[in-house]
Amino acid sequence: MQTEETHLPAWMDFWNHVRDLAQARGMYFGSGACASQLQQDQNFRMTLAREYNLIAPGIEMKFGVCQARRGVFDFTASDYLVSFAEAHQMAVHGHVLAWHIELPAWVFEPPVTRDGLCDILRTHIYTLAGRYRGRIACWDVVNEALEKDGTLTPTLWQRQIGPEYIDLAFQWAHEIDPAA
Repeated sequence: MQTEETHLPAWMDFWNHVRDLAQARGMYFGSGACASQLQQDQNFRMTLAREYNLIAPGIEMKFGVCQARRGVFDFTASDYLVSFAEAHQMAVHGHVLAWHIELPAWVFEPPVTRDGLCDILRTHIYTLAGRYRGRIACWDVVNEALEKDGTLTPTLWQRQIGPEYIDLAFQWAHEIDPAA
């Protein structure tokens, strides 16, 4: 990671930056970002590094991106994002361990059983959260589990595992990265 890309012009050195104001109050001020944005847009990189102290991956940690094929994990994009954050003293908000969107087609392939899906979800959580153990400030463990009326969203996880998939996801995430 080249830090000179994000160094401020001399005339900006004395500005009050939102990042500094947030940090002085013990707060995070963050933004979502995609690795491709960071790689292609120097102004975006500079602004993100200068003004924010937390980054949340856009798609890089989603199931279908990290594990498009069963058991084959690709962390190229998420590694880039986490490395960028670390190079610029930014926290990372991990997004997302269990979600019903962005699932690869293989998750739906028969036979779809409760035990099989538990194994798939546990393996995914252990692999993703385990890779970044100690490097992620917080995780979106289960995303969008509730409908607007407060009922559980009828996801594959909820239908096949049952509502306890939520507890299991939090349990597995805590087991593999208890400090996050």
